[in-house]
Amino acid sequence: KEENKPASTAEGKLLASGPWKRVASSIFKTGQPEVENFTNQLPCFKDNLYSYRPDGTYVWDEGATKCPGSPQTDGLIKTWELKEGGKILWVTDDEEQGGTIYKYEITELSATRLTLNHVLGDMTIVDSYTH
Repeated sequence: KEENKPASTAEGKLLASGPWKRVASSIFKTGQPEVENFTNQLPCFKDNLYSYRPDGTYVWDEGATKCPGSPQTDGLIKTWELKEGGKILWVTDDEEQGGTIYKYEITELSATRLTLNHVLGDMTIVDSYTH
């Protein structure tokens, strides 16, 4: 069975429709209350832009407020693809960077909103984006 290719489905087109800016972040840990994680982040992180390009490449940009010593973009070659009918997003580092796959559950995707859940052990990070 062939999986969805970047930007070839309705979900892929929405994801690739423009850069996304994170507007909220929370951490949920089993048996503990939600921890809001966005407010205390430095301004240079809050304005970062995340782009899922139609060709399947992924780029983040520092935005207008650059963190000291950071390049404008990370310079890393990453790719993205959708799995499980557009419900799962995989972002993969280039082989030279280790080929790590980051798996996100898409819980909301519209023309203006994106919400991703990333599970790490007993913790789930929920990030919301707009554009």
